[in-house]
Amino acid sequence: MRGRVIAAIHGKFKVYDGTSFYEVGLKGNVRYFTRNIAVGDYVYFNEKTLIIEKLEPAFNRLIRPRVHNIDQLLIVMSIKEPDFSLLLVETFLTYAHYVEKIKPVVIISKIDLASKEEIFEQTTALSKLGVPYYLVDNLNEQGIEEVRELLSGQTSTLMGQTGVGKSALINALYPELDRTTGEISIKGGRGRHTTREVILFPLGDDTYLSDTPGFSSFTLPLFQDELIEHYPGIRNYLGKCYFNDCQHISEEQCAVKDAVARGDISTISYENYVKIYKELPRRKEQY
Repeated sequence: MRGRVIAAIHGKFKVYDGTSFYEVGLKGNVRYFTRNIAVGDYVYFNEKTLIIEKLEPAFNRLIRPRVHNIDQLLIVMSIKEPDFSLLLVETFLTYAHYVEKIKPVVIISKIDLASKEEIFEQTTALSKLGVPYYLVDNLNEQGIEEVRELLSGQTSTLMGQTGVGKSALINALYPELDRTTGEISIKGGRGRHTTREVILFPLGDDTYLSDTPGFSSFTLPLFQDELIEHYPGIRNYLGKCYFNDCQHISEEQCAVKDAVARGDISTISYENYVKIYKELPRRKEQY
């Protein structure tokens, strides 16, 4: 029987086959196939023994949060408390572009805490990056229906700092999931599971939503020379500079720096790019 892993807890896997939930395991001491099984994976299991027998290849794999086969990455960023960070947004967008086969979307929460001018400043920056964004106020459900439509028929996962309102957003979208206590329950399963774990909620009509633990910092799994291929806005100018290996830092006749001078790339975005570039490791030379 084919099913999808929606939770992995203490060596056991909660699997959903479209109608029913099963708790399955792995045979004997064989703990892994060619790779580790993760939430979002599709597996084949024996309905009688409840043992996983086959693991399907994943079309994409997020490292952090660890979840596979995702269509959309919803980057949740509050306008305040904590303050909106374009640096973090661009970091997460870079990560999404690196993973590939995944659509990044920005969700700006807590808009009731900011002025129209503050919101306009941040959305203008996102528009220059060419990334879709949604404004939500979980208290009065502003923007909630639009986000719910965005999720329909897709497998989506939330990503963001601790405190940006991911749980509140899930409660507003799907009150039946009961995220008010900081815990979640899986239909058909025993016990409750905290947001320290990745959980994939089946919501019907091929719609899945993954809640993930929040975090205070995030490091890109990239080398310096890989950043230009994936950084939002910057990657649009790949191959357009005078030097083929231009890193857009100190080189002359740089298309990216020309775009910054014209205003096509915001100065803040370019400064963020330089900051991240300098923090990434340099690839060791091969001789």
